[in-house]
Amino acid sequence: MTTGTDTALAHRLLEAGLVDPLLLQGCLGEVRTRRGADPEVSLALLLVERRIVPPEQLEALLYGRQVSFEDAGSAALPDRFGEFEVVRELERGGMGAVLEVRDNQGNRLALKTLLPGGAADSELLARFQREAELTARLDHPHVVRIHAAALEAKPPYLVIDHLPGGTLQERIARANGLPLPESLSVALKLASALQHAHA
Repeated sequence: MTTGTDTALAHRLLEAGLVDPLLLQGCLGEVRTRRGADPEVSLALLLVERRIVPPEQLEALLYGRQVSFEDAGSAALPDRFGEFEVVRELERGGMGAVLEVRDNQGNRLALKTLLPGGAADSELLARFQREAELTARLDHPHVVRIHAAALEAKPPYLVIDHLPGGTLQERIARANGLPLPESLSVALKLASALQHAHA
C-alpha cells in the first residue's frame, strides 16, 4: 500500500512531466512490494536511489517550489538550443545532461549536452566530439541517429532519436525482469548493433 505522500508526489511528478507514467507506475508497485520488508521505503527514496529524479527536484516538488534545471545541479541549461526547444530534462550526471526537445516541426528528440563545467574540460569535450563522430558514421536500426550537432556551441550538444519508455534498466525494473523471449530479442538487437559498430 502506498502512502498519501507517495500518491501526492506521483501526481506532482506527472503534472511536472518529470517521470514517464509507466516508469512511475512500476516504481509505485515496487514501493508497495518493498514496504512489506521495509516500512521506511517511500517513492521519494526509490526515485533518488534509482537516480530517476534528483533529490533537489523532489524537494522542490514536495515543498511546492518551482522546479527548474537549477534544482538538478549547479549549472542551469538554456530553454533552447538553436532550433530545439527544451521540453524536459530526462537525465543529468556530473558533467552532462540529456533533455527531451522539440524541433520546429514539433518532432520530439533527445538532446545530449555537456554542462558548462564539463564543456571547459578539454578531455571530456574531446570524448564528446569523438562520440558524435562515431555515432554519425553508424546507420543501423538499433543505433540512435544524430539529427543535429553543434560541437562548437556553448554548451556543445548532439540531437539524437528520442526513445520513449526509459532505459533498458528502467524497463527491467518496471517489469521485475524480462520474459525469456523478450530478453533474447533485446540481446539479439544489441549484438547486431555492436557487430555493426565494430565492422
